[in-house]
Amino acid sequence: QAKNRAENERRDKIIETVCENATVDIPQPMVERQIDQRINEMEMRMRYQGLKLEDFLKYTGQTLEQIRANYEEGAKKQVLAEVVLDAIREAEGIDATDEEVDAEIAKYAEDIKKTLSDADMDYFREMVKTQKVIDMIVSSAVEAE
Repeated sequence: QAKNRAENERRDKIIETVCENATVDIPQPMVERQIDQRINEMEMRMRYQGLKLEDFLKYTGQTLEQIRANYEEGAKKQVLAEVVLDAIREAEGIDATDEEVDAEIAKYAEDIKKTLSDADMDYFREMVKTQKVIDMIVSSAVEAE
C-alpha cells in the first residue's frame, strides 16, 4: 500500500509538472461541470451517512456558492490535466485495445471484490446458484406445440 501511494504521488507530480509547462486555455464550462461532479459525489457520500447537502450547509454555515468556490482550484487543475493528457494522447495516437480494456475491467472487479463483506459474497453466491437453476430449467425445457 505504501508502495502504491508513493507511485501515485510520483505519477501525480509528473502530471502536475507536465501541466505547469502547458499553455492551454481552460474552458470555464468544463470547470463548472467538474465542480458539479465533485458536489454530486459529496452529496452521494453524505447520503450514505444519512445526511442531506442542505443540512450540511446549515450545520457548517456555508453556502453552496462557497462550496463551489472551494472546489474551483482543484477542478481547474483536474480539467487542465484532462485537456493536456488528451492532447498528448491524440498527438501520440495512443489508443486502448479491447484486451487492455478487459484487463482494466478485471483489475477493477478484483479491487471491488476485496471490499465485499461475507454477506455481499453470500448474495453473489446465491445469485449465481439461482442463475444456474434458471439456465438448467431453460435448457431442459420442452417447447409446447
